[in-house]
Amino acid sequence: MDKTEKANLLANMKKHPCHYNRETMYKYISSGVLTYDDIVVNNQILCDVAFERIRRNPSLYDNQIKLDVSSLEEISSKEGNLDILLFGIPGVGRRTMLAGLVNSGREFDLSFGCRGACGSYLLDLRDIIHTRSFPDSSNTPYIQLIEASFRNDRGQTSPISLIEMSGEKLVEFYQKENPKGFSDLGPGAEGILNNNNRKVVFLFIDSKELYNTSHSNQNSSSYIRNCDVLNKLVSLFAFYPSFLKKVVSIHIVLTKSDLWRGYWTFDYLQDKLIEHGYGSLIHTLKGICQEYSINTTVGYQVGIYPVSVGKFMPGDLYEFDETDFLRILRLIQSHISFPTPKTKWTDLIKEWLNSD
Repeated sequence: MDKTEKANLLANMKKHPCHYNRETMYKYISSGVLTYDDIVVNNQILCDVAFERIRRNPSLYDNQIKLDVSSLEEISSKEGNLDILLFGIPGVGRRTMLAGLVNSGREFDLSFGCRGACGSYLLDLRDIIHTRSFPDSSNTPYIQLIEASFRNDRGQTSPISLIEMSGEKLVEFYQKENPKGFSDLGPGAEGILNNNNRKVVFLFIDSKELYNTSHSNQNSSSYIRNCDVLNKLVSLFAFYPSFLKKVVSIHIVLTKSDLWRGYWTFDYLQDKLIEHGYGSLIHTLKGICQEYSINTTVGYQVGIYPVSVGKFMPGDLYEFDETDFLRILRLIQSHISFPTPKTKWTDLIKEWLNSD
């Protein structure tokens, strides 16, 4: 490779890092075509850690953490928690979202419970960010629930449950001709969605319009549209007024937002979603919000939040940036409430004596 070809390669690599996977980058590095100085020192395409990670791990799966997911048939959120429900098909980014959230809580004095069935899962999600890798794509029919709590400056806590609904069961639900109801969304789903806790709903969308439901060992492919899956899910919500009465907000999360080109205004995002076939979904959600007084402070509009895990680098790596996850945590925090502190009678007397 001559100097001109190398310069063009490096320029394109810097502009389109997602076009260069782990195996490709390993070949460039191991063969000596691209050196440490080329990639790290002179062009800042990779950081030190990313360069070393690629050099030691030729395949993406060599250093990918195998998540220790829970397999509980019955799972429940404690009474009084604010339930944060994450819905999306496999591969859309729900786990990356969770990993980002559990690594961005310090600003909010947000603590996580490591006990219980999902304790190991929580620790794995924390480690994923530190390794600059993405969660594995293994599907599970089981719901994953992580407990957390916000703390205010008076030392009071307000608990939440981060609930990752099964993407695999969501696809199965969509494919059923005669679905039964919430029970189709996975073991324990009916109990979670019918409990008395207040709820925040997040629907996940990425830039891909089609999802391949076939397994890798099959010769044929079967595709479904993500917008159709979410439309059917939202139609299911409409059959459960008791559920919608407990929903305090509904939002759409645009994952892998670096692939959604443009300015992040609400109008731009809404137009982009309509362009990708989500017009009906947005219209239906606004009607639900109006009927059940959801998202009242924003005129019953569905929140649309672009989220990126950080700055992407060639080789399926990234430098974590918590900015978008902090925005989601602020949104969640806006829906929590702390106990009103009890006022002592002596304080009331002091207040009366000091009044005019």
